[in-house]
Amino acid sequence: MVTTTVADWLTAIGTFGAVVVALGTPAVTWLIRRSRRPVLKIELSGSEPNLRPVLKTSSDDIDFYWLRFTVKNCGPTTAQAVRAQLRRYWVRTATDSGHDQAWAECVIDPQPLAWISRPYHVDPGRREAVAIPGRSSDLPTFARFDVADAVMTLTFLDSDYVPPSPPTSQLVEYRFEVSVSADNADLVTAHLWCERERAHGLLTGAGQERRPPSSAQTHLFVPRIGNPPLTVHGNTVEEPTDASTLESS
Repeated sequence: MVTTTVADWLTAIGTFGAVVVALGTPAVTWLIRRSRRPVLKIELSGSEPNLRPVLKTSSDDIDFYWLRFTVKNCGPTTAQAVRAQLRRYWVRTATDSGHDQAWAECVIDPQPLAWISRPYHVDPGRREAVAIPGRSSDLPTFARFDVADAVMTLTFLDSDYVPPSPPTSQLVEYRFEVSVSADNADLVTAHLWCERERAHGLLTGAGQERRPPSSAQTHLFVPRIGNPPLTVHGNTVEEPTDASTLESS
């Protein structure tokens, strides 16, 4: 009969403990690193600094708005090489009656955005990615809205990229899909919206997390040379005669 001594028990316990430490140390290290990673968050409100009005030089009337969303780093460490993109956008058209509404998705390629912390005279390659320290934020600009003609102009790093220009006179709502990524943080996406008052062209609100319109109520607006715009007659939204410019999605 084999007798187990206290020394044998201590040896076994020590061996087991060494195995636990060997297996557990990488997991604990991973958890610690994970808890200290940057955590990115996207926010948009209907006021400063997200909707920044710019006044006319000769009066206190609003000339245009800069539209920027806030990217917060809620983690304790710096997010490295943070990049923002505008991936998709939609516009809602209201008819004269104000009841029937049509959505159009403006077909674009995902485009990088510029950050307000990087001056515009800096070359685009250095304006695409920024570092955001822990518990701080930065803002990428994604559009300019001119009040007089109610034109929403998307602003990208590539100034030569021209997105499709939807009809403006009947537009009452815009929705955008944006994303933010970093070398050491998870990808984050969000859906943003802006609403416009038809009578005066002013933006009346902005926020996030409204769902994209369903495919059943959406048409694709594709850029082409000489695109005829959507026209609205009473409760009917008429498509261009060239059916290739607007296609059912």
